[in-house]
Amino acid sequence: MRTGRRIGLGGAAAVALLVATAASNGANQLDERDTALAVRAAKPGSIPETGYGRYLAGRAAKVEGDVTAAADFLGRALDTDPSNESLIREAFTALLAGGRIDQALKLADIVLKGEPRSPIGNLVVGVADLKKGDYAKARAAIERSGRQRLNQLSVPLLIAWAHAGEGQHDAALKEIATLRNKAFAGFQNFHRGLISDLAGKATEAEAAYREAAGADAEGGARMNEALGNFLERRGRRDDAIALYKAGLARDPGNVLYSSLLAAASDGAPRKALIADAREGAAEALFGVGSALVQEGSLETAMIYVRLAIYLRPAHLLAQTVVGNVLEANQRWDAAIAEYRRVDPKSPYGWNARLRIAASLQRLEKYDDAAGILKGMADERKDRVDSVIALGDLHRGRENWKDAIAQYDAAQQRLGKLQNADWTLLYARGIALERSKQWERAETDFLKALELQPDQPLVLNYLGYSWVEQGRRLDEARQMIERAVNLRPRDGYIVDSLGWVLYRLGDYPGAVKQLERAIELRPEDPVINDHLGDAYWRVGRENEARFQWNRALSFKPEKDQIPLIEKKVKEGPPPAQPLKRGG
Repeated sequence: MRTGRRIGLGGAAAVALLVATAASNGANQLDERDTALAVRAAKPGSIPETGYGRYLAGRAAKVEGDVTAAADFLGRALDTDPSNESLIREAFTALLAGGRIDQALKLADIVLKGEPRSPIGNLVVGVADLKKGDYAKARAAIERSGRQRLNQLSVPLLIAWAHAGEGQHDAALKEIATLRNKAFAGFQNFHRGLISDLAGKATEAEAAYREAAGADAEGGARMNEALGNFLERRGRRDDAIALYKAGLARDPGNVLYSSLLAAASDGAPRKALIADAREGAAEALFGVGSALVQEGSLETAMIYVRLAIYLRPAHLLAQTVVGNVLEANQRWDAAIAEYRRVDPKSPYGWNARLRIAASLQRLEKYDDAAGILKGMADERKDRVDSVIALGDLHRGRENWKDAIAQYDAAQQRLGKLQNADWTLLYARGIALERSKQWERAETDFLKALELQPDQPLVLNYLGYSWVEQGRRLDEARQMIERAVNLRPRDGYIVDSLGWVLYRLGDYPGAVKQLERAIELRPEDPVINDHLGDAYWRVGRENEARFQWNRALSFKPEKDQIPLIEKKVKEGPPPAQPLKRGG
């Protein structure tokens, strides 16, 4: 059964309004992309000899998300042409995204000389003034960056914190009130609470915190953390504990809530979430940056989050987000280094360790990853995430027996399964099916559909499996059709529908669906193989051989190679359509 490629599990709204126009603030049109990639590929790890070569290499590094290399190459290109204004701007943003703020600041004056109203140039200078405690100067620089695009949100927040730094809390709150767009209500209430809290205005702070948390109850863990922190510091520990328990009830696996609950239950003293205006400004930058990550504007997001860390080096959440962006750009070593900066004993340390293990797997350092996950599983008997991650590691390496053992252990820890636990059953079902334990696998898939009736991945996998076995064909087809309706752009699921039609003898229908699947997943060997089979059955023999040869070029599973090669030479064996209703 060829199902290996089917294995898988599958505040921002406010920023989304600005992302499309903000992109032009920090993004570059990489007209030289192919040339630049070729330059880097020619001499991996080397520094090109010419300034133009270094420039192209830096642009390529930006395309690849390698912020460290981008800063290196563009910085060295600037050494050869220090008066090139375009190159200065490129190097400036690359240094910021790479976290080299002090180096970037050396270029800021040059950037501003050429463009006095530069949004990013003035913003960075203003942030540097905030760090120095020169709040009046900071306000002036930040105001010069303008209030267009993304600055509609970031500028009022930063100016408010500059006022707060001077003890002008009423002026700060007045500035926060200029965020009249309803989409910014979460940011507005959160920072109104932080500023009021810093000013000792307890009643106003609590009201703002509650508005912020209530408006974002589904995903506002940070806002609930701020409210709980406030309650604990005001001697209302029981109220804070109730808040954390409510958060856990909504999101049972949330390690932040469980850590906060444990600390509150132990009676540990709490420090304020924000100690001064610098930390407040860092929180504003982090909030905007993390929302940009969710919108996919990774370069701009990285600049904001790096500036947050510049203001507050121990901002653990910001460090985590930098790691997330580096992971998204497949910079696994750099991501690991960033995650290791997060205090493992902090509420954010657990997730950072999980991400370290995931990145180690990407680097094929499986034993190191497994060691981390085993240690975590032994450390916290009340959690299942590390156990499931260890099962996923074994499943990814096709160690089915070990994967099943970990998934079994995870289910024992869970006890009664909740709706969200369909993923565990799906993963274990795959491992069981691949290890030829079909009865248990089928039970898991059906139970997963009880918990999540319209889950397209489960519908597809179970339906495809039944088709391969020649069983329950009408039900299987209905399942896969439902999965296609739910995820019409998923090439694997569309392929499953094409294949069930093929197995039922509807070859023209199969061709139609498999051609759709190829458009969505052109380099998948299984889909190319399936389309070749369907072409053959409708008399398109040359096209069939072309598809089979394509399938061979895309590295199919080893046991499929001789079968496909035989079809190229001789054609497939006679058709044997399955009887419907089985």
